Amino acid sequence: MAFSKIIAESMDLTDDYAFSGTVTGAGETNAPSFKVYRNATQSVSSATWTKIQFNTEDFDTGSGFDNSSNYRYTIPTGEGGKWFFTCHGVIDQSTQDLNRIILAIRKNGTAIIQVEEDGAYDEYTLGKSVSICDSASAGDYYEGWIYQINSGSDALNMESGSKNGFSGFKISS
Repeated sequence: MAFSKIIAESMDLTDDYAFSGTVTGAGETNAPSFKVYRNATQSVSSATWTKIQFNTEDFDTGSGFDNSSNYRYTIPTGEGGKWFFTCHGVIDQSTQDLNRIILAIRKNGTAIIQVEEDGAYDEYTLGKSVSICDSASAGDYYEGWIYQINSGSDALNMESGSKNGFSGFKISS
């Protein structure tokens, strides 16, 4: 069915329509975007907040992630707006029970969201994920942080590879 002008009252929204042209104005490009992870274990001391050193980029279309010193994503010039961020991390060790794990996303050094799990666990591996939509301005930076307490107060290892990550993308201006 060809349309010269779409009028909502005359369309049957249960029908299928094949468009031969380009549909515009139907959403954002969700760019820039990034996805990073840690490619080796990282020591996380007990009862101490630790910045997760995401050192490997899967992609970074806006060149905003610093994967060698600050381990943070900085909103590029001209890219302020609504953004979506997600972070996940896994603590793993073999000798101490985990008592608490907290995972946070920080904006300009301050936690804007965190998720935690408390309790005595007979588990040696515990992971969390946290996500947020946020209004960002050019120059704002975002980081992933983790905190853990274990029965022996030892430094534990944060797992590497697909068990941890940090990603984000622009939703709209």
